[in-house]
Amino acid sequence: MAKGGDKRRLEANAKHLQKLQIAIAAANVAFLVIRLLLRRTTAGKLLWVAWLATLVVAAAAYRMIASSLAPAYGPSGELLYSGQDLKVGGVMSYLHDVIYITLFVQLAGCVTDYAWLAFLLIPAYALYMLVTMVLIPYMNQPKMHEGIETEADRKRREKRERQSARTAKFSRG
Repeated sequence: MAKGGDKRRLEANAKHLQKLQIAIAAANVAFLVIRLLLRRTTAGKLLWVAWLATLVVAAAAYRMIASSLAPAYGPSGELLYSGQDLKVGGVMSYLHDVIYITLFVQLAGCVTDYAWLAFLLIPAYALYMLVTMVLIPYMNQPKMHEGIETEADRKRREKRERQSARTAKFSRG
């Protein structure tokens, strides 16, 4: 039997997914009507390809969000897992950011072609996260041969630790 919190999370996830569906559909319809029908003289093949790319990116991000928010039911129909909590953050927040950037690009793309440059924020931020979270810590990691401590190094380290402990002990007041 599902608990009250699980039921509330299940309802909140369903409402959130519905809001995302409406936002994605509204942005795509607005782009199709305004840019590709009303301003069709400015719409070339590249614009169709760009719109299709934003549609695919938004759909993929939505699909990932929907799969993580999907509930799991047991063989008898009882609720086993009500889906991921939206307040957790992490990858879920990045996927939401991708959807929101995509929607912004589509809506701003109704007015100007320069809006498509905002779509470059997604790979730029991914590159930033790769460099700061993976590459720099990897390069600053101690090497295998540096981890071997000689007897003299161990004595120096212990002496420094004793001195810093003594300094901290007397400097407290």
